[in-house]
Amino acid sequence: MRLLVTALAKRYGYTVQEQVPFFVDGKLVTIFDLAFPELRIAVMYDGAHHLDWKQRKKDSSITIKMAAAGWTPARCATETMFECLELIEGIMQKSSRVRPA
Repeated sequence: MRLLVTALAKRYGYTVQEQVPFFVDGKLVTIFDLAFPELRIAVMYDGAHHLDWKQRKKDSSITIKMAAAGWTPARCATETMFECLELIEGIMQKSSRVRPA
């Protein structure tokens, strides 16, 4: 996923950052796996532990806080990886300073 996201970033002239902390009111909420701070897109990989009910409640709270702060959550699992990439690319196409080659 990281390689695919990095390729999209290069294609549209954006920079992807790894392990980006997300704070609300000075408190760490989560660390995004990947992020495009200038577009306010956060990429998060959800492994099997995200199926646990307690973790799902935590993930839901994180998503709500992200949306309230103006971030687009691009949360994906193996099965939804390409949907996630389509979401990211769609936002990049609308916001891009560079036309893809």
